[in-house]
Amino acid sequence: MTTRAEFRPPNLKRFFYKTICHFFPEFRCWLRSLQEPRRVKSCKYSLETMLWVGLLLFLLRRDSRRQINYDFNSGRFIRNLSFLVKRHLVRVPHADTLGNLLAEFDYWRLYEFRARLINRLIRNKCLARFRLGGYYLISIDGTGLVSFERRHCEHCLTREVVIKRGKKVIYYHPVVAAKLVTYNGFALSVETEFIENRGVGQGLQDCELNAAYRLLVRLGERFSQLRICLLLDGLYANEEIFNICQRNGWKYIIVFKAGSLPETYVEYESLKRRCVENCGEYETEEERQYY
Repeated sequence: MTTRAEFRPPNLKRFFYKTICHFFPEFRCWLRSLQEPRRVKSCKYSLETMLWVGLLLFLLRRDSRRQINYDFNSGRFIRNLSFLVKRHLVRVPHADTLGNLLAEFDYWRLYEFRARLINRLIRNKCLARFRLGGYYLISIDGTGLVSFERRHCEHCLTREVVIKRGKKVIYYHPVVAAKLVTYNGFALSVETEFIENRGVGQGLQDCELNAAYRLLVRLGERFSQLRICLLLDGLYANEEIFNICQRNGWKYIIVFKAGSLPETYVEYESLKRRCVENCGEYETEEERQYY
């Protein structure tokens, strides 16, 4: 179905292509180096082509995988995809073909691929001006991913919700995400950890904190030399988090507000009144902030 050919970049996509070539010149080599889980001789599309379709599905913000079949089979899209993979394509792979590939794919390989991209930006000092006191800002928080009315797998978390006719159980898969953030609005994914039950019959459900502990271990291993300042909400204000930061030489900024650790908050308000020299005010035309 595919043959190698030479193409000229379409004008409308040239900036996208130049951005990739400028910041990640080895991008195609890294894609091709990922381990192929399929029998190559029986495949119509290369692994690089399949992964590009998956990336574009995300970049173009399509709601579901099946939209590949409807939105991606236009002549313009096929020409653009052909240019990216340097192959002549007649049509785009079917959505189910991509789904079958991802079901077999070792997702840890994609984690390593993502780490390569982030490391490339850091080594080239592309993000150096966004540091705070020399530290890269990485926010960590839990977020919902997908939910189902029936059990999706043995790792699903469960939650009981109130409806008009009573109550029902929702099965869902949340994640804890670590993102390198910048003051101009970028949030670059660095690490991801699923909040999930580890097996059938487990007495207690997995929680955001436990998933965060696992994520922070990997973060320290992958970026052992990186100067990091963690951005956290009040849930993470505990001794274990402080110890992890101390062992890795990380800084941290934790949101602390009324309702989080009530006894500690009362103590904080008392100390604040006694240490007025440690308080400050910053005012602009748009807002006023107290420190």
